[in-house]
Amino acid sequence: MQLSYRGISYNNEPCTAETIPSDVSAQFLGQKYQVRRLVNPSVVTSRQALKYRGIIH
Repeated sequence: MQLSYRGISYNNEPCTAETIPSDVSAQFLGQKYQVRRLVNPSVVTSRQALKYRGIIH
C-alpha cells in the first residue's frame, strides 16, 4: 500500500499472522469476543542493545 507522510512517500507492507480459535472468551467495553492464538509464535533469539542518552539498557 502506497502511503505518504509530510510529502514523503513510502510503501506499507503489513505483516500477517496465522491464528486459530481458542476456548478463551473475553469482554471489552461491553462487547464479547473469542480470543485467538498464534499458530507458530515467533521467539526472539537475538537481543539488540538499546541505547538512550548514552545509557545502554
